[in-house]
Amino acid sequence: TLYKFSLEVAKGMWEFSGVPPAVNSDEHLQAIRHAMFGTILPRVRIPELYLLNVHAIVDEFQRLARNRVPPLPTSNPPDYSQLKLVPDPQFRRLHATVDLELALRLFNVYRSDCFDEDTRLRRCTEEFKRKLEELNEAVNHKIQGHLVAAVENCIAGMRYFRVQGDGPRIPEVTAKDPLVPRYFTDADESLSEDVMYSSNACYVMAHNGWVMNADPLANFASPESNIYLRRELIAWGDSVKLRYGEKPEDCPFLWQHMQAYVDQMAQTFDGIRLDNCHSTPLVVAEYLLDSARRVRPNLFVAAELFTNSDQTDNIFVNRLGITSLIREAMSAWDSHELGRLVYRYGGVPVGAFLPRPDRPLAGGVAHALFLDLTHDNPCPLDKRSVFDSLP
Repeated sequence: TLYKFSLEVAKGMWEFSGVPPAVNSDEHLQAIRHAMFGTILPRVRIPELYLLNVHAIVDEFQRLARNRVPPLPTSNPPDYSQLKLVPDPQFRRLHATVDLELALRLFNVYRSDCFDEDTRLRRCTEEFKRKLEELNEAVNHKIQGHLVAAVENCIAGMRYFRVQGDGPRIPEVTAKDPLVPRYFTDADESLSEDVMYSSNACYVMAHNGWVMNADPLANFASPESNIYLRRELIAWGDSVKLRYGEKPEDCPFLWQHMQAYVDQMAQTFDGIRLDNCHSTPLVVAEYLLDSARRVRPNLFVAAELFTNSDQTDNIFVNRLGITSLIREAMSAWDSHELGRLVYRYGGVPVGAFLPRPDRPLAGGVAHALFLDLTHDNPCPLDKRSVFDSLP
Protein backbone atom coordinates (compact mmCIF):
# COMPACT_ATOMS: atom_id res chain seq x y z
CA THR A 1 0.00 0.00 0.00
CA LEU A 2 2.74 2.47 0.90
CA TYR A 3 4.62 1.52 -2.26
CA LYS A 4 1.49 2.13 -4.35
CA PHE A 5 1.11 5.48 -2.60
CA SER A 6 4.73 6.31 -3.49
CA LEU A 7 4.12 5.46 -7.16
CA GLU A 8 1.05 7.70 -7.17
CA VAL A 9 3.05 10.54 -5.60
CA ALA A 10 5.82 10.04 -8.18
CA LYS A 11 3.23 10.45 -10.97
CA GLY A 12 1.97 13.71 -9.45
CA MET A 13 -1.42 12.26 -8.53
CA TRP A 14 -1.30 13.78 -5.02
CA GLU A 15 -0.14 17.29 -5.88
CA PHE A 16 -3.68 18.60 -5.43
CA SER A 17 -3.46 17.36 -1.82
CA GLY A 18 -0.17 19.13 -1.16
CA VAL A 19 2.15 16.17 -1.85
CA PRO A 20 4.36 16.86 -4.90
CA PRO A 21 6.91 14.39 -6.31
CA ALA A 22 9.66 16.51 -4.72
CA VAL A 23 9.00 16.11 -0.98
CA ASN A 24 11.33 18.54 0.79
CA SER A 25 9.48 20.46 3.52
CA ASP A 26 7.55 19.93 6.74
CA GLU A 27 4.42 21.16 4.95
CA HIS A 28 4.73 18.24 2.54
CA LEU A 29 5.18 15.83 5.46
CA GLN A 30 2.09 17.19 7.16
CA ALA A 31 0.12 16.67 3.92
CA ILE A 32 1.43 13.09 3.71
CA ARG A 33 0.38 12.45 7.31
CA HIS A 34 -3.12 13.75 6.53
CA ALA A 35 -3.33 11.58 3.40
CA MET A 36 -2.24 8.45 5.25
CA PHE A 37 -4.73 8.89 8.08
CA GLY A 38 -7.55 10.14 5.89
CA THR A 39 -7.25 8.02 2.73
CA ILE A 40 -4.50 5.39 2.61
CA LEU A 41 -5.14 3.54 5.89
CA PRO A 42 -8.97 3.59 5.65
CA ARG A 43 -8.62 2.17 2.14
CA VAL A 44 -6.76 -0.97 3.25
CA ARG A 45 -8.71 -1.61 6.51
CA ILE A 46 -5.78 -3.21 8.34
CA PRO A 47 -7.68 -3.82 11.64
CA GLU A 48 -9.90 -6.33 9.81
CA LEU A 49 -6.89 -8.67 9.62
CA TYR A 50 -7.04 -8.99 13.41
CA LEU A 51 -10.81 -8.90 14.09
CA LEU A 52 -13.53 -11.52 14.17
CA ASN A 53 -16.88 -11.72 12.37
CA VAL A 54 -19.30 -11.15 15.24
CA HIS A 55 -22.42 -12.31 13.37
CA ALA A 56 -20.83 -15.54 12.10
CA ILE A 57 -19.52 -16.54 15.52
CA VAL A 58 -22.79 -15.61 17.24
CA ASP A 59 -24.69 -17.80 14.76
CA GLU A 60 -22.34 -20.71 15.47
CA PHE A 61 -22.69 -20.17 19.21
CA GLN A 62 -26.47 -20.14 18.92
CA ARG A 63 -26.46 -23.35 16.85
CA LEU A 64 -24.30 -25.17 19.39
CA ALA A 65 -26.19 -23.80 22.38
CA ARG A 66 -29.52 -25.13 21.08
CA ASN A 67 -28.17 -28.66 21.37
CA ARG A 68 -26.52 -28.26 24.79
CA VAL A 69 -28.10 -28.52 28.20
CA PRO A 70 -26.95 -25.51 30.24
CA PRO A 71 -24.91 -26.38 33.33
CA LEU A 72 -26.46 -26.07 36.76
CA PRO A 73 -25.91 -22.68 38.42
CA THR A 74 -23.05 -22.36 40.89
CA SER A 75 -22.18 -19.87 43.60
CA ASN A 76 -19.04 -18.76 41.72
CA PRO A 77 -19.62 -15.95 39.20
CA PRO A 78 -18.32 -16.68 35.68
CA ASP A 79 -14.96 -15.17 34.76
CA TYR A 80 -15.63 -13.60 31.37
CA SER A 81 -12.03 -12.37 31.13
CA GLN A 82 -10.98 -15.93 30.28
CA LEU A 83 -12.43 -15.52 26.80
CA LYS A 84 -9.74 -14.19 24.46
CA LEU A 85 -9.72 -13.31 20.79
CA VAL A 86 -7.54 -15.77 18.85
CA PRO A 87 -5.94 -14.26 15.70
CA ASP A 88 -6.20 -16.14 12.43
CA PRO A 89 -2.78 -17.68 11.59
CA GLN A 90 -3.17 -16.58 7.96
CA PHE A 91 -4.46 -13.10 8.92
CA ARG A 92 -7.55 -13.38 6.74
CA ARG A 93 -10.02 -10.55 7.11
CA LEU A 94 -12.51 -11.01 9.96
CA HIS A 95 -11.30 -14.58 10.53
CA ALA A 96 -10.15 -14.30 14.13
CA THR A 97 -12.08 -16.54 16.51
CA VAL A 98 -12.66 -17.49 20.14
CA ASP A 99 -12.74 -20.75 22.07
CA LEU A 100 -16.39 -21.70 21.54
CA GLU A 101 -16.27 -24.51 24.11
CA LEU A 102 -15.19 -22.00 26.73
CA ALA A 103 -17.78 -19.53 25.44
CA LEU A 104 -20.54 -22.12 25.87
CA ARG A 105 -19.48 -22.80 29.45
CA LEU A 106 -19.44 -19.09 30.26
CA PHE A 107 -22.51 -17.83 28.41
CA ASN A 108 -24.82 -20.78 27.73
CA VAL A 109 -26.07 -20.87 31.32
CA TYR A 110 -29.29 -21.24 33.26
CA ARG A 111 -31.06 -17.89 33.79
CA SER A 112 -33.60 -17.46 36.55
CA ASP A 113 -35.14 -14.42 34.83
CA CYS A 114 -36.19 -16.43 31.75
CA PHE A 115 -39.32 -18.62 31.66
CA ASP A 116 -38.81 -20.43 28.36
CA GLU A 117 -35.90 -21.81 26.37
CA ASP A 118 -36.10 -19.33 23.49
CA THR A 119 -35.89 -16.36 25.86
CA ARG A 120 -32.98 -17.91 27.76
CA LEU A 121 -31.10 -18.63 24.55
CA ARG A 122 -31.72 -15.11 23.27
CA ARG A 123 -30.42 -13.53 26.49
CA CYS A 124 -27.33 -15.75 26.51
CA THR A 125 -26.63 -14.94 22.86
CA GLU A 126 -27.02 -11.20 23.42
CA GLU A 127 -24.57 -11.29 26.32
CA PHE A 128 -22.11 -13.32 24.25
CA LYS A 129 -22.46 -10.88 21.37
CA ARG A 130 -21.67 -7.94 23.67
CA LYS A 131 -18.53 -9.74 24.82
CA LEU A 132 -17.42 -10.33 21.23
CA GLU A 133 -17.96 -6.66 20.37
CA GLU A 134 -15.94 -5.74 23.46
CA LEU A 135 -13.08 -8.00 22.34
CA ASN A 136 -13.20 -6.57 18.82
CA GLU A 137 -13.15 -3.02 20.15
CA ALA A 138 -10.15 -3.72 22.38
CA VAL A 139 -8.17 -5.26 19.52
CA ASN A 140 -9.21 -2.49 17.13
CA HIS A 141 -8.03 0.14 19.63
CA LYS A 142 -4.70 -1.66 19.98
CA ILE A 143 -4.17 -1.93 16.22
CA GLN A 144 -5.11 1.72 15.71
CA GLY A 145 -2.38 2.60 18.20
CA HIS A 146 0.10 0.55 16.17
CA LEU A 147 -1.00 2.35 12.99
CA VAL A 148 -0.54 5.77 14.58
CA ALA A 149 2.99 4.72 15.54
CA ALA A 150 3.54 3.43 11.99
CA VAL A 151 2.54 6.74 10.42
CA GLU A 152 4.77 8.73 12.77
CA ASN A 153 7.70 6.39 12.08
CA CYS A 154 7.13 6.82 8.35
CA ILE A 155 7.09 10.60 8.72
CA ALA A 156 10.27 10.51 10.83
CA GLY A 157 12.02 8.47 8.15
CA MET A 158 10.87 10.79 5.37
CA ARG A 159 12.02 13.81 7.38
CA TYR A 160 15.53 12.40 7.70
CA PHE A 161 15.90 11.21 4.10
CA ARG A 162 14.23 14.17 2.37
CA VAL A 163 14.05 17.24 4.63
CA GLN A 164 16.78 17.34 7.29
CA GLY A 165 20.06 18.99 6.45
CA ASP A 166 22.10 16.11 7.87
CA GLY A 167 20.26 13.54 5.73
CA PRO A 168 20.82 12.51 2.11
CA ARG A 169 18.11 14.96 0.90
CA ILE A 170 16.67 12.63 -1.76
CA PRO A 171 15.27 15.05 -4.36
CA GLU A 172 12.19 13.25 -5.73
CA VAL A 173 9.93 10.30 -5.06
CA THR A 174 10.48 7.55 -7.63
CA ALA A 175 9.95 3.81 -7.93
CA LYS A 176 13.62 3.41 -6.97
CA ASP A 177 13.38 5.90 -4.08
CA PRO A 178 9.87 5.50 -2.60
CA LEU A 179 8.62 7.56 0.31
CA VAL A 180 9.61 4.80 2.73
CA PRO A 181 11.74 1.69 2.22
CA ARG A 182 9.88 -1.44 1.20
CA TYR A 183 9.51 -4.02 3.95
CA PHE A 184 8.53 -6.87 1.63
CA THR A 185 9.61 -7.97 -1.84
CA ASP A 186 7.55 -10.25 -4.06
CA ALA A 187 9.43 -12.14 -6.76
CA ASP A 188 6.52 -11.51 -9.14
CA GLU A 189 6.35 -7.80 -8.20
CA SER A 190 2.66 -8.26 -7.43
CA LEU A 191 0.97 -5.44 -5.52
CA SER A 192 -2.24 -7.39 -4.89
CA GLU A 193 -3.40 -8.50 -1.46
CA ASP A 194 -4.57 -11.79 -2.96
CA VAL A 195 -0.99 -13.04 -3.19
CA MET A 196 -0.97 -13.31 0.63
CA TYR A 197 -3.47 -16.16 0.51
CA SER A 198 -2.27 -17.87 -2.68
CA SER A 199 0.34 -20.56 -3.29
CA ASN A 200 2.77 -17.76 -4.22
CA ALA A 201 2.71 -16.37 -0.67
CA CYS A 202 5.89 -18.34 0.07
CA TYR A 203 7.75 -16.09 -2.38
CA VAL A 204 6.94 -12.89 -0.48
CA MET A 205 10.18 -12.04 1.31
CA ALA A 206 10.55 -9.83 4.39
CA HIS A 207 13.50 -7.46 4.35
CA ASN A 208 16.05 -7.72 7.13
CA GLY A 209 17.22 -4.71 9.07
CA TRP A 210 17.85 -3.18 12.46
CA VAL A 211 15.41 -2.24 15.23
CA MET A 212 16.42 0.41 17.74
CA ASN A 213 16.27 -0.73 21.39
CA ALA A 214 14.83 -4.13 20.44
CA ASP A 215 15.45 -7.34 22.35
CA PRO A 216 18.23 -9.06 20.36
CA LEU A 217 17.15 -12.44 21.72
CA ALA A 218 13.67 -12.09 20.19
CA ASN A 219 12.79 -12.67 16.54
CA PHE A 220 11.28 -9.41 15.29
CA ALA A 221 9.84 -11.22 12.25
CA SER A 222 7.80 -13.72 14.28
CA PRO A 223 3.97 -13.69 14.03
CA GLU A 224 3.79 -12.30 17.58
CA SER A 225 5.95 -9.28 16.71
CA ASN A 226 4.48 -5.93 15.63
CA ILE A 227 7.78 -4.44 14.43
CA TYR A 228 6.79 -4.50 10.75
CA LEU A 229 3.26 -3.25 11.46
CA ARG A 230 4.56 -0.29 13.47
CA ARG A 231 7.26 0.48 10.85
CA GLU A 232 9.98 0.29 13.51
CA LEU A 233 12.41 -1.64 11.32
CA ILE A 234 15.25 0.27 9.70
CA ALA A 235 15.17 -1.95 6.64
CA TRP A 236 18.06 -2.90 4.40
CA GLY A 237 16.78 -2.77 0.86
CA ASP A 238 19.39 -5.19 -0.50
CA SER A 239 18.79 -8.16 1.80
CA VAL A 240 15.92 -10.29 3.05
CA LYS A 241 15.47 -12.12 6.34
CA LEU A 242 16.24 -15.82 6.07
CA ARG A 243 13.77 -18.17 7.75
CA TYR A 244 15.97 -20.77 9.41
CA GLY A 245 13.49 -22.15 11.91
CA GLU A 246 14.76 -23.69 15.14
CA LYS A 247 16.72 -26.67 13.78
CA PRO A 248 18.26 -27.92 10.50
CA GLU A 249 15.23 -30.11 9.79
CA ASP A 250 13.05 -26.99 9.54
CA CYS A 251 14.87 -25.83 6.39
CA PRO A 252 17.54 -28.38 5.37
CA PHE A 253 18.74 -26.60 2.21
CA LEU A 254 19.34 -23.26 3.93
CA TRP A 255 21.23 -24.76 6.88
CA GLN A 256 23.37 -26.92 4.57
CA HIS A 257 24.05 -24.05 2.18
CA MET A 258 25.15 -21.67 4.95
CA GLN A 259 27.17 -24.41 6.65
CA ALA A 260 29.12 -25.00 3.42
CA TYR A 261 29.74 -21.25 3.09
CA VAL A 262 30.96 -20.88 6.69
CA ASP A 263 33.18 -23.95 6.39
CA GLN A 264 34.75 -22.48 3.26
CA MET A 265 35.46 -19.21 5.10
CA ALA A 266 37.05 -21.13 7.98
CA GLN A 267 39.28 -23.04 5.55
CA THR A 268 40.40 -19.80 3.89
CA PHE A 269 40.86 -17.44 6.85
CA ASP A 270 42.20 -17.64 10.41
CA GLY A 271 39.31 -15.55 11.68
CA ILE A 272 35.83 -14.39 10.76
CA ARG A 273 33.68 -11.37 11.56
CA LEU A 274 30.01 -11.81 12.51
CA ASP A 275 28.22 -8.86 10.97
CA ASN A 276 25.12 -7.77 12.91
CA CYS A 277 25.54 -10.65 15.32
CA HIS A 278 22.48 -9.43 17.25
CA SER A 279 20.28 -10.11 14.20
CA THR A 280 21.30 -13.77 13.82
CA PRO A 281 19.33 -16.37 15.83
CA LEU A 282 21.58 -17.81 18.52
CA VAL A 283 20.79 -21.42 17.62
CA VAL A 284 21.82 -20.75 14.02
CA ALA A 285 25.05 -18.97 14.96
CA GLU A 286 25.95 -21.77 17.39
CA TYR A 287 25.37 -24.44 14.75
CA LEU A 288 27.45 -22.66 12.10
CA LEU A 289 30.31 -21.74 14.45
CA ASP A 290 30.49 -25.30 15.75
CA SER A 291 30.87 -26.44 12.15
CA ALA A 292 33.53 -23.78 11.47
CA ARG A 293 35.54 -24.83 14.54
CA ARG A 294 35.57 -28.41 13.34
CA VAL A 295 37.39 -27.08 10.28
CA ARG A 296 39.65 -24.66 12.23
CA PRO A 297 39.64 -25.30 16.00
CA ASN A 298 41.48 -22.06 16.87
CA LEU A 299 39.19 -19.85 14.81
CA PHE A 300 39.29 -16.16 15.78
CA VAL A 301 35.73 -14.81 16.01
CA ALA A 302 35.10 -11.05 16.04
CA ALA A 303 31.53 -9.84 16.30
CA GLU A 304 29.67 -6.62 15.65
CA LEU A 305 27.20 -6.73 18.54
CA PHE A 306 24.94 -3.93 19.78
CA THR A 307 22.58 -4.96 22.58
CA ASN A 308 22.87 -1.98 24.98
CA SER A 309 23.38 -4.46 27.81
CA ASP A 310 26.55 -6.07 29.18
CA GLN A 311 24.47 -8.99 30.45
CA THR A 312 23.05 -9.65 26.99
CA ASP A 313 26.51 -9.20 25.44
CA ASN A 314 27.78 -11.93 27.76
CA ILE A 315 25.05 -14.32 26.61
CA PHE A 316 26.28 -13.99 23.02
CA VAL A 317 29.96 -14.10 24.00
CA ASN A 318 29.59 -17.20 26.15
CA ARG A 319 27.27 -19.18 23.89
CA LEU A 320 29.11 -18.38 20.65
CA GLY A 321 32.66 -18.29 22.01
CA ILE A 322 33.29 -14.80 20.62
CA THR A 323 36.94 -13.80 20.86
CA SER A 324 36.50 -10.04 20.55
CA LEU A 325 33.62 -7.62 20.24
CA ILE A 326 33.97 -4.69 17.86
CA ARG A 327 33.67 -1.30 19.58
CA GLU A 328 33.77 2.12 17.92
CA ALA A 329 35.38 5.29 19.22
CA MET A 330 33.26 7.26 16.77
CA SER A 331 30.13 6.34 18.76
CA ALA A 332 31.21 8.72 21.55
CA TRP A 333 29.21 11.96 21.54
CA ASP A 334 31.70 14.00 23.63
CA SER A 335 35.17 13.83 25.15
CA HIS A 336 33.90 12.42 28.44
CA GLU A 337 32.19 9.51 26.68
CA LEU A 338 35.30 8.89 24.58
CA GLY A 339 37.39 8.75 27.74
CA ARG A 340 34.94 6.29 29.27
CA LEU A 341 35.16 4.03 26.22
CA VAL A 342 38.97 4.18 26.18
CA TYR A 343 39.14 3.32 29.88
CA ARG A 344 36.60 0.51 29.52
CA TYR A 345 37.99 -1.16 26.41
CA GLY A 346 41.61 0.02 26.43
CA GLY A 347 42.95 -2.70 28.67
CA VAL A 348 45.02 -2.39 31.85
CA PRO A 349 46.37 1.18 32.40
CA VAL A 350 50.16 1.47 32.06
CA GLY A 351 52.74 4.20 32.51
CA ALA A 352 51.79 5.48 35.98
CA PHE A 353 54.54 7.55 37.70
CA LEU A 354 53.88 5.80 41.00
CA PRO A 355 52.64 2.28 40.26
CA ARG A 356 50.62 0.67 43.02
CA PRO A 357 52.13 -2.41 44.70
CA ASP A 358 48.79 -4.18 44.53
CA ARG A 359 46.22 -4.55 41.77
CA PRO A 360 42.56 -4.03 42.71
CA LEU A 361 40.28 -6.88 41.82
CA ALA A 362 37.80 -5.63 39.23
CA GLY A 363 35.12 -7.25 37.17
CA GLY A 364 36.12 -8.04 33.63
CA VAL A 365 34.36 -7.16 30.42
CA ALA A 366 34.28 -9.02 27.15
CA HIS A 367 37.43 -8.40 25.14
CA ALA A 368 36.99 -5.71 22.50
CA LEU A 369 38.67 -4.55 19.32
CA PHE A 370 38.44 -0.82 19.98
CA LEU A 371 38.55 0.90 16.59
CA ASP A 372 38.86 4.57 15.73
CA LEU A 373 36.51 4.15 12.79
CA THR A 374 34.47 1.44 11.06
CA HIS A 375 32.58 1.30 7.78
CA ASP A 376 29.30 1.97 9.63
CA ASN A 377 30.44 5.32 11.05
CA PRO A 378 29.94 8.80 9.60
CA CYS A 379 32.88 10.66 8.13
CA PRO A 380 35.16 12.05 10.90
CA LEU A 381 34.90 15.49 9.31
CA ASP A 382 31.15 15.40 9.94
CA LYS A 383 31.37 14.37 13.60
CA ARG A 384 34.76 15.55 14.84
CA SER A 385 36.81 18.73 14.63
CA VAL A 386 40.44 19.73 15.11
CA PHE A 387 39.58 20.75 18.67
CA ASP A 388 38.92 17.11 19.59
CA SER A 389 42.68 16.54 19.60
CA LEU A 390 43.32 19.32 22.12
CA PRO A 391 43.40 18.65 25.89
